Amino acid sequence: QDVMVIVSTDKVANTPAFECKLFYQLTALNRLHSDAFIPLPMVDDDEHSYPMPVQLEAVELWAPWELNSDFSASILFPTPKLHKRAKDPMAYRYITSACSDYSKPVSDETVRVLTFLMGEARAKCIHLGVEHNAKYWWAIDCMDVLSLNLDFSRRPDRHLGAFDLDKCFESIPLHPEESDSSRPTSSNGHSLMEHLSFLVSFVFPDGMLLCSKVRRNGKPYSGCYWTNQVLPEEGLLKYTSSDILDLVECLLSLAIIQVGNHRALQGLGIPMGFSASVILLNIYMFKSEFLFVEKLVSEHNVLAVHTKELFRYVDDLSTFGMDIRPFLVPGPHCIYPVHPYGPLGITDQTVYLPN
Repeated sequence: QDVMVIVSTDKVANTPAFECKLFYQLTALNRLHSDAFIPLPMVDDDEHSYPMPVQLEAVELWAPWELNSDFSASILFPTPKLHKRAKDPMAYRYITSACSDYSKPVSDETVRVLTFLMGEARAKCIHLGVEHNAKYWWAIDCMDVLSLNLDFSRRPDRHLGAFDLDKCFESIPLHPEESDSSRPTSSNGHSLMEHLSFLVSFVFPDGMLLCSKVRRNGKPYSGCYWTNQVLPEEGLLKYTSSDILDLVECLLSLAIIQVGNHRALQGLGIPMGFSASVILLNIYMFKSEFLFVEKLVSEHNVLAVHTKELFRYVDDLSTFGMDIRPFLVPGPHCIYPVHPYGPLGITDQTVYLPN
């Protein structure tokens, strides 16, 4: 038990594998030495204690109701992915839950707030869809509602197209890259924070605050609403649009992973260990999909109705009734920021049957 671990993979269901624990520790350590991570000062094991000051400050600022909770140190759960190569420096799905337990309250608060904003964006997209006979919102909540997006009765001769957005979590730049005279910027408007700013500006009413009522223990209720009262009021928690950006910025600064006495901060890619990871990816994808539909509505309106047959679950895109392969190659009409003009790559997983 000291040297072996039992692991399984979602690519081979219910198939356990016995592997050397030291191999996974080495794999995780190699990830921290990749370009995706920023080295942090070394820590002496004798002096190391949890939590780190930056984590406590974040909890105190964004989720003070959790300060008296019991926390534990981070635990690595490296999960092998058969479609990833162990030597691949970008394959940090080997680190799936390595973010410290102290960052969880900030991540959960991020999920609570962003869930409301995404709901507001969805409602606005539905209204626009009715107005322009198009579909501005492609994300579905879970695979259980997949059948609601498939209606072959209207187009019985069309087949389902499936596309995988390669390394979606791993490759997205978190912040705009500062350009200088020696090298061009690589984010080019494709960073997570730039896409988040797009969502916030899309949903935030002018002069309004996002507000939540607070329980007696100081913890906010899950529901949020808009208010125009700027003055502080007892029993209310309020966010400005800038606060939302600061909250996510703070969360990203907590993606600190430690193997032995080597510590590093993830600087590229949406951290996989946060409860907010999926909603952050959905926010990132929303901007590209929304602008693609807007362009069709304004420039090729006859095609706009076909967007009703597009849907995406996390990083998998599906469609029928519209061949979107021309829109999945680099260029001015591409839906997503794919290589070489952006961070993503796309694999066509459609099974084409003979006529």
